[in-house]
Amino acid sequence: MKRSHLLIILAVLLSVSLSCNFIKRFAPPTEAPAPASQPQEPELADPAKPAEEIPVEPPAVETPTEYPTIHPTITAQPPTPTTAVAVNPAEPMPTGFLTVAGDNNSLMVYNAQGQPIGLIQTPGLNAGGFAGGIVHVAGGAPGGAINVPVIYHAFDDSTKIKQNLNGQISDLISGVDVTYVRGAPGQAAFVYVTTDWTGDALVSHVYARNIQGGGAAWVWERTDPQIWAIFPLAVQAANDEPQGIWYSLMPFGIGGDIVFPPHKGLYYLDLTSGGTENLYLVEDFNPVGLSPDLTWVAYAEADNGFVNGENPTLTLYNLYTTVGINIPINPASNRGAGFAVFSPDNQYVAWMEGAGWLMAETPDFHSKIVIADINGVIITELRDNILAGFTGDPSAYMVQPMGWLDSETLIVEVRGDDWGNTSLVKTRFDGSGMEYLAPGRFAGFIYP
Repeated sequence: MKRSHLLIILAVLLSVSLSCNFIKRFAPPTEAPAPASQPQEPELADPAKPAEEIPVEPPAVETPTEYPTIHPTITAQPPTPTTAVAVNPAEPMPTGFLTVAGDNNSLMVYNAQGQPIGLIQTPGLNAGGFAGGIVHVAGGAPGGAINVPVIYHAFDDSTKIKQNLNGQISDLISGVDVTYVRGAPGQAAFVYVTTDWTGDALVSHVYARNIQGGGAAWVWERTDPQIWAIFPLAVQAANDEPQGIWYSLMPFGIGGDIVFPPHKGLYYLDLTSGGTENLYLVEDFNPVGLSPDLTWVAYAEADNGFVNGENPTLTLYNLYTTVGINIPINPASNRGAGFAVFSPDNQYVAWMEGAGWLMAETPDFHSKIVIADINGVIITELRDNILAGFTGDPSAYMVQPMGWLDSETLIVEVRGDDWGNTSLVKTRFDGSGMEYLAPGRFAGFIYP
């Protein structure tokens, strides 16, 4: 890769993005945020014992009074002509979850009740600000936490993929610059993407394999004259073998006041037919979430990949029946909506909405979680200040739904400016039963 050319291009893009954002002026917040406290690393607990209560006095949870006027509309017209889609087999309910530990080089394993039951070493992980798309739990854990098979994107001496199998750490993919990793939940199948700047275009290569082997040659190549790389969203798999890849396009290496990742288009690469690409959403739309069985997608209108914050709408679209449900978003959420997660039975969907700016002279960004049923009817919304009250960090303003522990229980990640002071809160689909769950950034679910 001609890194000097790429660095020059990325520097120009970053400077333009920052310049555009800093010319705005905004009203200051009503009160200064309190400094975030440093979370303490949890001690391993005996799973047979009840979880220790967290000494945090939560605020009273009030029913929101400022709901947007929601009038979902239903359409049977797909955004683009499509072919029949494959359906992922039903997944078992998670038995626990992982978080990135405080040292950024290990993963804490929790059971579904939020009790820490093990620690997995992941040297070189260095997850930085996020863990999504970096860690993949590549199988079940019938023998306990130590047996959870994990692969992860390592940044210690090169961008490679490492694995921890039964406590043994080794290189799984090396010798290439890995950009993105995505796996099929609870299965050994995964894909990864490499990118290379030729001086005239960005070339993405997609590889598909499982942790036992295979996948030495790339299965798909895309050349883009700008900087749009292939970004894998989900892996279609059966019996630990990759069958297809759902992906979008994402600008490589940009920065700025970005809330929701800029993606454009939704594609399906069918690996069972020798690598046939199907377009499901044109590039005017940003796919912000896929259901676990890969039959539903939530998408938003986008301007060159960026979610539209003016008169935003979130659409729930069934890839199999081609029925779409359009949900108008509250105009006060001027950064739009994204990070949608569907419940395991596809009865509920949760997403994040944002308002304000992160990089203004006086930052005024806030966010909230909205939960609706699959028909687009809003059930509840949970504002950042309410969720922050369960973490002990009143300065938290970024709340993101991460996934569902079961058909009715949602995990929300809560943080402020300090990525090292991130916490998880759980809530029922209707906003009841809200409580602190665990410290750290969410890194994935574990399965039986």
